Amino acid sequence: ANQSQTSRVNNTGSSNPSSEKNSETASQPPRLASEKIEYLIAQYISAYDTGNLDQMLRLFSANVRTEDGTGIAIIKRDYSNLFLNTAERHITVHNVKNQITGNGQANIRFDASVRVRNSKSSEWKYFSGDMELEVVDSDRGLLISALSHSITQD
Repeated sequence: ANQSQTSRVNNTGSSNPSSEKNSETASQPPRLASEKIEYLIAQYISAYDTGNLDQMLRLFSANVRTEDGTGIAIIKRDYSNLFLNTAERHITVHNVKNQITGNGQANIRFDASVRVRNSKSSEWKYFSGDMELEVVDSDRGLLISALSHSITQD
């Protein structure tokens, strides 16, 4: 599983690709290196694919904003329902674009392809669309402070 996650994450792009390997300099160490963003996306993919609610919740700030409101309880409710009602799920991330907004914050936008298999059926359902994350650097690493998406069934 780690190998497929790595290949999916390697499709990521940065708003400044030339800084990917040499992103930390002595004069100005960036607070949001592309490696941190790639790691966050890899952790999201892993938590989503395995249905690991605890791992998923650790990726979000306590006051995360979503289309449904504010707070980690909304994330917990939504992902708990998804994980309980699906036997398998798989997300692939494409065309990642990062925009560093300053003060240890960034916007991450990417296309997502999702497939899920309901726990009561052997049939897979396919979805695609785009997701946008606002992230903030914290003492716990990067945390998702806002999540929005436009994912529709194919």
